[in-house]
Amino acid sequence: MSPVRCHGRRGWSLLTTVLAIVLVAAACHPTITINDRDESPRVEEAPDDQAPEDELPGDEGPLPGDDGGFDEDGETAPERLATYEVRGDQLVGDHADRAAHEALWSVVTDLVPQAARAEIRRLVVSTDGPDGVSGAVAPISDDLRQWELELDPADADPEQLPEIIVHELGHLLTLNVEQVEPELVEDEARFEAAEARCRPRFFTGEGCSRPGSYLDAFVSEFWSDLLPELREIEAIEDDDQYYEHLDAFYEEHRDRVVNDYAATNPGEDIAESWAVWVLGGAAPEGEVAAAKVGFFERYPELVELRDEIRSRS
Repeated sequence: MSPVRCHGRRGWSLLTTVLAIVLVAAACHPTITINDRDESPRVEEAPDDQAPEDELPGDEGPLPGDDGGFDEDGETAPERLATYEVRGDQLVGDHADRAAHEALWSVVTDLVPQAARAEIRRLVVSTDGPDGVSGAVAPISDDLRQWELELDPADADPEQLPEIIVHELGHLLTLNVEQVEPELVEDEARFEAAEARCRPRFFTGEGCSRPGSYLDAFVSEFWSDLLPELREIEAIEDDDQYYEHLDAFYEEHRDRVVNDYAATNPGEDIAESWAVWVLGGAAPEGEVAAAKVGFFERYPELVELRDEIRSRS
């Protein structure tokens, strides 16, 4: 979600989220839940006059590998409505609802400067109905230089959509190749081995956070004492028990996160804290949560990007 990295219903474990991101090649925003999905095709750079085969328009139906979709109960699979190649501000591809999809994409281009979304090479329009997964990002190349953005028009409320987009941008900013040493994993055994090699740095599922990266600094400052407890929760196989323990984890540490979804894992925590910092709103009550929101002030390039996004809002 994101994991895939998503925006949707809360409920992803770190490992499940990471594997989902890798297997689906996508990440999400808070109403976010991601289940394991088979690996989607990875695309390499296409010539300017030709879209990669798996990016050609007309991809309709369930997303590749879905066996229950994003719904944590396995009841609803997201339906892929359309897929477009992204070239700058333009969408490449034909679809009966292209005008509506262009309107959705225009919210992204109006809000986010092109340089900050240069890695987005594919737009996927999909739906699992209202109040499901509203957005996600995922790498579509092993080197983390090309990503896809997934949006659900059923959740494209004018007030909610900017939050979804900014959350997903937070994932792009913290998971691209400049921030992470690429090492996509596709099964639990490889994940555990890669995570062990990465310590004391944080393994995201896309790779190991680079020294001095945003996520490396964020985890070192705010999560080093919580990761052992979170990993124990992640090891719980029963869904009901997992969510019960994750809820208890949030209640115990709610003064350290901006909302319950941020307690899912460090990747969602930094994306949620980023969204609060960029878009403003009520200040977190907890001292640590407030420090997380203020974390981004130390990076002049992020302050500049925040101000640019606010000027476009």
